[in-house]
Amino acid sequence: MPGWKDEQQSHRRFPERSRKTGHSVQGESFQPRNMLGRYALRSAHFEKLNARTRSVNEQGMWLEIHGLVESATGYSATFDLGVVSGVMLIAGSRKALRDVVEEADEEEEDQGESSAESEDQSSESDASSEEVRDTFVSAPERDRPAHAFEKNTFRTPKWFAQWRGKIAGTAESSQATQDTPDNDNGPNTNDQQEPRDSTASESVHNVQAHPDNKAHFEFSSAACREFKATFSCPALEAREVAVQGWKITGKASPATIHWSEYAL
Repeated sequence: MPGWKDEQQSHRRFPERSRKTGHSVQGESFQPRNMLGRYALRSAHFEKLNARTRSVNEQGMWLEIHGLVESATGYSATFDLGVVSGVMLIAGSRKALRDVVEEADEEEEDQGESSAESEDQSSESDASSEEVRDTFVSAPERDRPAHAFEKNTFRTPKWFAQWRGKIAGTAESSQATQDTPDNDNGPNTNDQQEPRDSTASESVHNVQAHPDNKAHFEFSSAACREFKATFSCPALEAREVAVQGWKITGKASPATIHWSEYAL
């Protein structure tokens, strides 16, 4: 039986609006499920940077959108751009994205508190149980924010994202410029792996959750087969770098790396 998130993604269809007229495009409708899957990426800027820092990924650069976050107000994704890889939260507006990030940060704090409480064998266990009951959310209550997600997201084809991850390479990578021309060639469509382990490079380090660790997506059609995006990484002095994506599979796998794993 499909879960409540699957039902939420498929129970409505949203007409794609023309940018010029504002009317629906005949024969096309946007379904949230269309976004899911793995995309091969191409970026002249990151290809040049990867070659310079010897962070070349033989299997190419990629993004995978896995599914809805717990509140159904946004999506979770993982990505690998060679010199930088990690996790991403995606929403249909800047405000919705702030809410999704705050939710993920709160869950991270709750996990830390739960770990501390599990070590306490005192009489506070009863109080902890009460806190768990207070934070339980029923299925109807979970559905309400999902409706807000639909409303905010599908008024516009634009999607906004914030990411956390790791940078691999040398200090030379921080000197990269942003004036590299785009490359229109198609991507490498080989199957990808999950973001690389930090042990894969001697000079890998954590990236802080900088408020400008942002990305922006715009799909070319309701089918979500390709998109144009920008990606910003202040640690690499890369701001709104052009990235293109082509879908290579519409089947999304479960995420194996999560937001909390890149904690500060």
